[in-house]
This record gives sequence, C-alpha cells and structure tokens, in this order.
Amino acid sequence: MAATNPIGTIELLRGILTQPMQRPGALLRIAGAIWLVQFPSFLSAEAVLPTDGLILMGMTPGPLTTAVAVLVALMVYIGTAWAAVGWHRLTIMQEKPGLIAPQPHMGRVLDYFVRGIALSVITWLPILMLAGFAAVVLPPGFLLGPRGAVLIPGAFLAIWLTLRLCPWLVSGAVNDRLSLGESWRTTAPISKALAGLSVLGIIAYAIVVGLLTWAGMSVGDDQGYYISDTAMFGMAVLACAVFFVFFVICISAFNTVYTVARAAPLPSA
Repeated sequence: MAATNPIGTIELLRGILTQPMQRPGALLRIAGAIWLVQFPSFLSAEAVLPTDGLILMGMTPGPLTTAVAVLVALMVYIGTAWAAVGWHRLTIMQEKPGLIAPQPHMGRVLDYFVRGIALSVITWLPILMLAGFAAVVLPPGFLLGPRGAVLIPGAFLAIWLTLRLCPWLVSGAVNDRLSLGESWRTTAPISKALAGLSVLGIIAYAIVVGLLTWAGMSVGDDQGYYISDTAMFGMAVLACAVFFVFFVICISAFNTVYTVARAAPLPSA
C-alpha cells in the first residue's frame, strides 16, 4: 500500500542521512572489509581485472596476482551488491551483520546484482543513447564544458526513474515481492519529493566531480600524469572514500523510498 500522506524532499533527505549516522559501527562491519579489498581497483586503469593496481601496490606479475585481481573484481561487482543487501536487511529487517561482513545470503545477493543491472538499463540507457547520438551528430568536443549541460534533463529523468522504481530492487533483498509496476504505483504519492531529491543529487554530483577534478589537476603535471606515486595513491584513497559515501547515500535512499512506498515508518524513526 502506498503512503497516503505525501512526504516532502527534506523529510526524505533527513531519513536518508540519519541512517548511516545512527549505525556507523554496523555500516563498517557490513561494507568496511569489502571496500578495503576493493581498493586496488581505484588504482587500476583496467575495466575488469585490476592487475595493474595490484602491481602498483607492490605485487609482482604472475598467477598469484591474477588470483588476487579476480578476488578484487568479485568484491567490486558482487561484493558491492552483498554490502547493499546487508544494509537493506539491517535497516529494514533489523538483521545484524557478521563480525566483518554481512550475513551470507548469496541467493539474495545475486538476485540483487541482476536486478541492479536491469534497473540501470531501464533508467540510464535512454540518456546514454542520447549522449552517444549527440557525440555522433554534434561537432567533436561539443558536449565538453558548459555545453554538456544539455544532458542534465536526461540525467534528472534517470535519477528520478531510479528512485521511483528502486522499491523493486530493495524488495528482493528483504524477502518481499514487489513488481516494477507496483513500485511505480506505490511511489506515486512522493513523486514530487523524489524529483526534489533528483535535483539535489545532480547538484551534489556536479560539486563532487568538480572538486575531484580540481584535486586531480592539483597533483598532476602538464602532461596529465601524477607528480608522484604518493599523489596517485592519495587520489585513489580520495576516490575510494567518495565512492563509499556515494554508495551509502544511494542504498540509504533506496531504504527510505522503499519504507515510504510500503507505508512503513522511516528507517531513521
């Protein structure tokens, strides 16, 4: 059943931000070790196996490095879904995590992983197709700089659609049954509030990307290389921390939208 009293953007935002603030210890137990194993991927230029990142950390090329790279890749893709499921189940079902990892609900994790890919295709494919089309028909470099703002409406739509449909994603993690159509209907009363969250998300994203770009330029030379290994390592740590915060905010937002859609108390209550 959908929420009968629509909740505003600020109320949703408060519910999102208070979740990690109320359970910092549990959050670290759920995602800390997973993110630590993921760290070499933030040093890597490879899309799948971060072998180069491990070599930069001192490992020598060989079978052992490849095996560790496979483990890191699994933590990047499956581990992220595992942490998300653990956070959903803690916040919504009060299921406590293990000592250094979430409970091993691997069936739920794989289901969440597949649903996450499907939701990304549904919500982000149109804007990616638009960007690709624009890159083909517009002059080279046209979308670089301020003119790239023409894609903002598409990004807004993708974020808004993700929030409208995310109860379907969360439901699989918490032993619920919710279809995409039901997710769309149950989030209808807070549609405007989710639009407000989408705007805030775009603004926050633009600020963070701008700061990361500035930080990268400040520790790089004229050819675009880092001025030292220390600078490169520091940027990897910064990127890892920023992505972790982004991840926590996203899954906390999904928790909040799910509980409102199900007419339950906010997770922060």
